[in-house]
Amino acid sequence: MNLKFLPLATLTLWLISGCNNQDLENHPGNYFSKQKENLKKGKGTVLLDESYMPLFNTLLYTFQSTRPDADISLQYLPELKNVQLFLEDNELKVLTIAGSKELSKKEYESITTTNKRIDTKIIGYDALILIANPSNRVEYIRQSQIRQWLTTNDVNWPNSKNPISIVIDHQFSTNYHTIKTQITDKAFGNRVFQQAGTDSVIAYVNRNPNSIGIIGYNWLSDRKDPATIKRLKQVKILSVFNEQTGNPIFPSQESIRNHLYPYIRPIRIINRGIRNGINTGFVNFILSEVGQLILDKSGLVPEIDPFRQVELKTE
Repeated sequence: MNLKFLPLATLTLWLISGCNNQDLENHPGNYFSKQKENLKKGKGTVLLDESYMPLFNTLLYTFQSTRPDADISLQYLPELKNVQLFLEDNELKVLTIAGSKELSKKEYESITTTNKRIDTKIIGYDALILIANPSNRVEYIRQSQIRQWLTTNDVNWPNSKNPISIVIDHQFSTNYHTIKTQITDKAFGNRVFQQAGTDSVIAYVNRNPNSIGIIGYNWLSDRKDPATIKRLKQVKILSVFNEQTGNPIFPSQESIRNHLYPYIRPIRIINRGIRNGINTGFVNFILSEVGQLILDKSGLVPEIDPFRQVELKTE
């Protein structure tokens, strides 16, 4: 059977049924069953930005379905807030965070004095995308345009002269950080508005034909997911005119993989959990063949990408 064409839900069900028969971790004679915490057992928490909510909800569901003694909680907070909590946590209660930001040398040195083991892994690649109301006839926006519109007061659509509203999620989010590092670090103009989260950005753009939303690609990347299908009826994805290649580039798994789409970002996990603990077990799972295949089936680009043709072997 070829995994490439399996829907994500079917893939997850196969993973669960296929792994249960081989899972002996709860056998009375198993050494790991006697431990309070190990790679498959225990309680843990991961802080991450909601830009990656669809992906991580699927990853966690599969991880815990095949590990009944694993109890990991995902807490969604703005990325820069997660980094702050991670850096200021002297009691080591915040062990794992996920986002796009890489710790600076100064930030890294500030925490390695109290905890020598800090492990940073890139698990895959996502992108920042622009969305518009389905009634909007615009199909692409130039990089120079979005840069100007974000920082200029009273901007209008070139043809209709209607005022443009640009909506992003809350300040300090992954999307906010990507805008500031990849598009412009200047102050926003008076036509940029913040919403409570990605769902609110999509709802705003759906209600306002003259608006542009800026969100993470993961919310619209899995075209077989019912929630994604519903969102794509509310908004449309815009191409970005790549000024280096000289043509509009539509955000897709392929254009991210080939580095043609301009606003690509890595998905990083920073972990200081114990080497044989449940947080490390979750990170290891994400970087395993199964975890990377879930990224691939979600429409994102996995860090390890050998899964174009995978044959399932059944007894």
